[in-house]
Amino acid sequence: MSLEEYLSALGIDAELISVGRETTTAGMAAEALGVPIDIVIKTILFQAKNGALVLVVAQGTGRIDTEKLAQVTGIDGWRLAKPDVVLDATGYPAGGTPPVGLKQRIHMIVDAKAAVLAEAYAGGGSHNVMLRIKPSDIIRINEAEIHDILA
Repeated sequence: MSLEEYLSALGIDAELISVGRETTTAGMAAEALGVPIDIVIKTILFQAKNGALVLVVAQGTGRIDTEKLAQVTGIDGWRLAKPDVVLDATGYPAGGTPPVGLKQRIHMIVDAKAAVLAEAYAGGGSHNVMLRIKPSDIIRINEAEIHDILA
């Protein structure tokens, strides 16, 4: 099932936007969409030394504090997952990972600042597609936790 079919099946008010150029960073995405960078969110997979995975959704300009991530998960040693792990676990490439419609269920944490946005733009499944979606839908669909995890 494609990401578009997945969203449609759930009745989610979201839109996939093909921007025709690379959007692997929040700055690139904001520029391509012509929107403020504050409403661009990133979906980042972290892997702990013990192999555990956690998917973090945060504003594109925010830096995730792995110490805070360790506190809220109870697991130490978080680092960015390697691109092959991202693709295998989510079904999408690093830099284009959407926050919904993933290949497998992954524990998700949405940063408190991203959680309160009325609408945001996230990776849309490839490096040149963005997804307009409400963070409240991301949280509901994934049963995500909300925590302050930015540095």
